[in-house]
Parts: sequence; structure tokens; C-alpha cells
Amino acid sequence: MKTEEARTPETTKEKIIALLQLAKNYVWMSSGLNSEFYNDPNVKEAMSDAFRRVKQVKILIEGNAEERKNEMGWFFEEAKGLKEKLRIRQCNRVPHWLIIDGKHFRLERPHPTGVVGVDNLVVYNVDPPVISEILRRKFDKWWGMAIPVDP
Repeated sequence: MKTEEARTPETTKEKIIALLQLAKNYVWMSSGLNSEFYNDPNVKEAMSDAFRRVKQVKILIEGNAEERKNEMGWFFEEAKGLKEKLRIRQCNRVPHWLIIDGKHFRLERPHPTGVVGVDNLVVYNVDPPVISEILRRKFDKWWGMAIPVDP
């Protein structure tokens, strides 16, 4: 297991792109989908590539998904094309996580919605699996309480 920290928008971007490039089976993300961050061309490309490559994508949007549709049209267009495997839900007050294949994670310290978070822990190759199982169960709990969003 390897851990790293990201404390600036640039290092956060690098780490998220690196995690997305590792995805083989699934991508689970909880995020406010800050348009300043996710509209970056390199982040968009990494997300699109990962979404097409994996078998399942779950995106849990913190806040109002309708507002994100206006700010991130590319993302919702992508979701329409991948409707069988990319699902979106919205909720309030969840930490911003990125879970890749149950073994690579980005965990972000809570911050106000609408700003780029810069206090991240990135973990690669989680072992033992019990650690990843706890995170997956927590995400599943949030997912179960969230409202489905039609792209």
C-alpha cells in the first residue's frame, strides 16, 4: 500500500488523473463536480477514457445536479452515451471520494461546495481488503439514500 498527499489544485489534478488511469473495473466518485476543476481538458480526457474502459461508473453529486448540467454539459452528454454503465445520483453533505476498483482511493477533507478542495489523501493498492470494504460499504450507504439523476 502506498499513500500520498495532495495539497494544491495542481497536485490534486495529477493524482486524480493518475487514479483514473488505473481504473479497470469500476469508478465510484462522490463530488461537488466543481466545474473549474472538472472542465479542465486533462481531467475531462482522463474521466472520459476511464468511463469508456470500465464496466461500472457511479457518480454521486453533492448538491444540485441540475446546476451541474449547465456548468458541465460534456459530463452529462457522456453519461447519456454510457447510460447502461454510468449512473448518477445526487445527495447532500458527503465527503468527496474517488474509489477505483476497490483498491485505489482519493479521500478529501470536507470543504465548502463550489471551491477546489486541496487536502487529499491518495492511497494505492489498499491491502488488507478490510480497509477497502469499509469505504465501499460507506459509499454504498450514501448511494442508497441518494436521488437518481437522469442525464
